[in-house]
Amino acid sequence: FAARSQVVQAWLEEEPRDPNCQVMRGRVAVERALRAHRERHPSAPQLEAEAREICLGAAELLPTDPVPWVCLLALAQADERQVRPEHRQYAAEPMLPPGPWGLLYRVYERDRYNREAHHRMLRFLHAC
Repeated sequence: FAARSQVVQAWLEEEPRDPNCQVMRGRVAVERALRAHRERHPSAPQLEAEAREICLGAAELLPTDPVPWVCLLALAQADERQVRPEHRQYAAEPMLPPGPWGLLYRVYERDRYNREAHHRMLRFLHAC
Protein backbone atom coordinates (compact mmCIF):
# COMPACT_ATOMS: atom_id res chain seq x y z
CA PHE A 1 0.00 0.00 0.00
CA ALA A 2 2.69 2.51 1.00
CA ALA A 3 4.56 2.05 -2.29
CA ARG A 4 1.46 3.13 -4.22
CA SER A 5 0.74 6.18 -2.09
CA GLN A 6 2.39 9.27 -0.66
CA VAL A 7 1.97 8.20 2.97
CA VAL A 8 5.70 7.87 3.65
CA GLN A 9 6.41 11.18 1.90
CA ALA A 10 3.88 12.90 4.19
CA TRP A 11 5.50 11.25 7.23
CA LEU A 12 8.93 12.35 6.00
CA GLU A 13 7.74 15.95 5.67
CA GLU A 14 6.42 15.90 9.24
CA GLU A 15 9.37 14.08 10.81
CA PRO A 16 12.39 14.28 8.48
CA ARG A 17 14.84 13.11 11.17
CA ASP A 18 12.86 10.06 12.30
CA PRO A 19 15.08 7.03 11.57
CA ASN A 20 12.06 4.72 11.37
CA CYS A 21 10.63 6.93 8.65
CA GLN A 22 13.90 6.59 6.73
CA VAL A 23 13.70 2.80 7.01
CA MET A 24 10.14 2.82 5.69
CA ARG A 25 11.21 5.22 2.95
CA GLY A 26 13.84 2.66 1.94
CA ARG A 27 11.31 -0.16 1.88
CA VAL A 28 8.97 1.89 -0.32
CA ALA A 29 11.82 2.91 -2.64
CA VAL A 30 12.83 -0.74 -3.06
CA GLU A 31 9.29 -1.83 -3.88
CA ARG A 32 8.98 0.94 -6.45
CA ALA A 33 12.34 0.02 -7.99
CA LEU A 34 11.40 -3.66 -8.18
CA ARG A 35 8.07 -2.82 -9.78
CA ALA A 36 9.85 -0.66 -12.37
CA HIS A 37 12.32 -3.49 -13.00
CA ARG A 38 9.54 -6.05 -13.51
CA GLU A 39 7.76 -3.69 -15.89
CA ARG A 40 11.06 -2.94 -17.68
CA HIS A 41 10.47 0.76 -17.15
CA PRO A 42 13.32 3.01 -18.34
CA SER A 43 13.56 4.61 -14.88
CA ALA A 44 14.35 1.27 -13.19
CA PRO A 45 18.16 1.74 -12.94
CA GLN A 46 17.75 5.21 -11.45
CA LEU A 47 15.11 4.00 -8.98
CA GLU A 48 17.36 1.09 -7.98
CA ALA A 49 20.30 3.44 -7.32
CA GLU A 50 18.12 5.79 -5.27
CA ALA A 51 16.65 2.91 -3.27
CA ARG A 52 20.13 1.56 -2.55
CA GLU A 53 21.31 4.95 -1.25
CA ILE A 54 18.23 5.39 0.93
CA CYS A 55 18.65 1.91 2.43
CA LEU A 56 22.35 2.42 3.14
CA GLY A 57 21.50 5.71 4.84
CA ALA A 58 18.79 4.03 6.90
CA ALA A 59 21.25 1.30 7.90
CA GLU A 60 23.58 3.98 9.25
CA LEU A 61 20.77 5.64 11.20
CA LEU A 62 19.56 2.37 12.77
CA PRO A 63 22.57 0.04 12.83
CA THR A 64 20.78 -2.72 14.74
CA ASP A 65 17.72 -2.81 12.46
CA PRO A 66 17.75 -5.65 9.91
CA VAL A 67 15.14 -4.05 7.63
CA PRO A 68 17.50 -1.88 5.54
CA TRP A 69 19.59 -4.99 4.84
CA VAL A 70 16.49 -7.02 3.99
CA CYS A 71 15.57 -4.26 1.55
CA LEU A 72 19.02 -4.36 -0.06
CA LEU A 73 18.67 -8.12 -0.34
CA ALA A 74 15.30 -7.63 -2.04
CA LEU A 75 16.85 -5.12 -4.43
CA ALA A 76 19.46 -7.70 -5.43
CA GLN A 77 16.89 -9.63 -7.44
CA ALA A 78 16.87 -6.78 -9.98
CA ASP A 79 20.57 -7.48 -10.65
CA GLU A 80 19.93 -10.62 -12.69
CA ARG A 81 23.44 -10.62 -14.21
CA GLN A 82 25.07 -10.11 -10.82
CA VAL A 83 26.89 -6.99 -11.97
CA ARG A 84 27.27 -5.56 -8.47
CA PRO A 85 30.07 -7.24 -6.48
CA GLU A 86 27.89 -7.64 -3.38
CA HIS A 87 25.50 -9.77 -5.44
CA ARG A 88 28.14 -12.32 -6.50
CA GLN A 89 29.87 -13.27 -3.29
CA TYR A 90 30.73 -16.87 -2.58
CA ALA A 91 28.79 -18.68 0.11
CA ALA A 92 30.44 -20.44 3.02
CA GLU A 93 28.88 -23.66 1.72
CA PRO A 94 30.72 -24.67 -1.49
CA MET A 95 27.62 -26.21 -3.12
CA LEU A 96 25.75 -22.89 -3.14
CA PRO A 97 26.04 -20.48 -6.09
CA PRO A 98 27.46 -16.97 -5.77
CA GLY A 99 24.95 -14.42 -4.58
CA PRO A 100 24.31 -11.64 -2.05
CA TRP A 101 25.48 -13.78 0.86
CA GLY A 102 27.12 -10.80 2.57
CA LEU A 103 23.78 -8.98 2.64
CA LEU A 104 22.09 -12.04 4.09
CA TYR A 105 24.82 -12.21 6.73
CA ARG A 106 24.20 -8.55 7.63
CA VAL A 107 20.58 -9.47 8.34
CA TYR A 108 21.70 -12.58 10.24
CA GLU A 109 23.90 -10.43 12.51
CA ARG A 110 20.85 -8.37 13.47
CA ASP A 111 18.05 -10.92 13.37
CA ARG A 112 19.18 -14.51 13.09
CA TYR A 113 15.76 -15.93 12.19
CA ASN A 114 14.51 -13.22 9.84
CA ARG A 115 12.07 -15.05 7.60
CA GLU A 116 11.71 -12.30 5.01
CA ALA A 117 15.46 -12.24 4.40
CA HIS A 118 15.46 -15.94 3.54
CA HIS A 119 12.48 -15.50 1.24
CA ARG A 120 14.25 -12.60 -0.47
CA MET A 121 17.37 -14.73 -0.90
CA LEU A 122 15.29 -17.48 -2.52
CA ARG A 123 13.75 -14.92 -4.88
CA PHE A 124 17.22 -13.73 -5.84
CA LEU A 125 18.40 -17.27 -6.56
CA HIS A 126 15.27 -17.94 -8.59
CA ALA A 127 15.71 -14.70 -10.60
CA CYS A 128 19.25 -15.60 -11.56
